[in-house]
Formats: sequence, structure tokens, C-alpha cells
Amino acid sequence: MLSSTNSVIGFHEAAQKAVIAVKWRPAKQRDRPVKVRVSIPIRFSVKEIQT
Repeated sequence: MLSSTNSVIGFHEAAQKAVIAVKWRPAKQRDRPVKVRVSIPIRFSVKEIQT
């Protein structure tokens, strides 16, 4: 994880689990694997529970 705008406990771990769960395939150009960088924004929204 390169950056985060929120330090709420548990969000970092949930974001990492979401990215790890994806089956990744190498990027290819002319049928050969090439290096790429990917930016994956992950947003969380939290609803306040009324008691």
C-alpha cells in the first residue's frame, strides 16, 4: 500500500485482503509479459449506528 488518507484501524487490512483476493495476470504486449504499474483506489464508507 503506497498511501492512505485514513488511519481507521482495520481499513488497511481490508484493502490489502481485497487486492490479494484478485487473480492477477501479467500485462502483455505482443504476447510477451511487460512491466506495468497499477493504481487501485479502494474507498470505504462507514455508516453511523444510532443507539
